[in-house]
Amino acid sequence: MKNIIFIGFMCSGKSTIGRNLAKEIGFDFVDTDKWISKKTNMTIGEIFSDMGEEYFRQLETKTIKEFCGTLENAVISTGGGLPIRQENVPYLKELGTVVYLKVSRDTVIERLNPKIERPLLNVENKEEHIDKLLTKRNPLYEKAADVTIDTNNKPISAIVDEIRKLLSI
Repeated sequence: MKNIIFIGFMCSGKSTIGRNLAKEIGFDFVDTDKWISKKTNMTIGEIFSDMGEEYFRQLETKTIKEFCGTLENAVISTGGGLPIRQENVPYLKELGTVVYLKVSRDTVIERLNPKIERPLLNVENKEEHIDKLLTKRNPLYEKAADVTIDTNNKPISAIVDEIRKLLSI
């Protein structure tokens, strides 16, 4: 297996599950948001506020293109918006197996950590905005995915086991 790529909405568990899975199977773990922050020497919030969302989305595309052909044996956690740009989907597929970690609005709200910066949630009515984003994004995540895993009300270890069984790893 080349790589395992996690896509999904914020708070779906991409980073946490990704780190755990990578450790279990001996793969590297790469978080595209952290990669971009390190490359630009800016936080994602700073990129959004100083350069705009479109610029950030271009950085995501550039990053995923860079990974194609250079990254192997890695579990990759993408930003929630990366697979929304249709031009990114072929790159994700080229990189490896795309796993959509599905999450409900209630779970997102429950898991939101006020200490973690979420530029897209710098709005007055977070819950309503989350609903709109999920409605728009879920079909795109499903279309981009090779495998879908529901992460609601499941412990991390059970999700990792489910992924390992589905992918035979």
